[in-house]
Amino acid sequence: MPDDTGMITANSLICWQICQKCRLVSFSQGSLERQHINTSGNDSEICCPICHADPSQKRPYFDSSLSVALSFIQRAYQTKQNLEVVDTLATQATDQYPVSILVFLGVLQELLLDHLLSQLAQTQKTPEADRLLTQYQGYAQKQRLLFPQLAGMNWDAAMSNIQGGATFNCLEFNHRLKQLDQLKQRFIYLAYGWNISHQQALDCLNSVEPLINLHVLLHNHLVHPCYPSILSQE
Repeated sequence: MPDDTGMITANSLICWQICQKCRLVSFSQGSLERQHINTSGNDSEICCPICHADPSQKRPYFDSSLSVALSFIQRAYQTKQNLEVVDTLATQATDQYPVSILVFLGVLQELLLDHLLSQLAQTQKTPEADRLLTQYQGYAQKQRLLFPQLAGMNWDAAMSNIQGGATFNCLEFNHRLKQLDQLKQRFIYLAYGWNISHQQALDCLNSVEPLINLHVLLHNHLVHPCYPSILSQE
């Protein structure tokens, strides 16, 4: 759940659980409660709504690397810099944030996409899928070239397909992420824009929750439906 800044915390990632039988990903608040009280079970948890597997079959969907990225994003937002801009007339105080928040958001995007692509490759069970995962470098290449090969559709088509289950406009959100990425690329390749505005930093922070939800929706739309047929072949 979001904290007082509105962002999902690293600890709450454990609430996203994947059923080991049918690979449905769902949000389970009880997982966080169990972590806090050091218990191994919770009578209030229910079976998988799709395959009816026992709650003990659920495992955390996201790995610890995402928790680290979330922590860095939050820390970058909280360490805003009050810089002084000196011009020919006066010294003007400005309220700016370090560009690192953009970099860490980009890291989070790559980790989420790599995780999704790996899950998609597992459903295909072919040597070629494993080779493709190492063939493409960088987020843009993987999203534009590799994702369609593994998913059978391009990114925009996938956004349209999952829109019914989203609480935000997926295509508009994807456009916002591209705008933030342009700011990051400007810094990386032109060494320009060492600091960003409060609104841009807030846009990064507010992008975390929909970004995570977006990838859960993509998983449930593309990966989960493959598993009944996989299980029937075993």
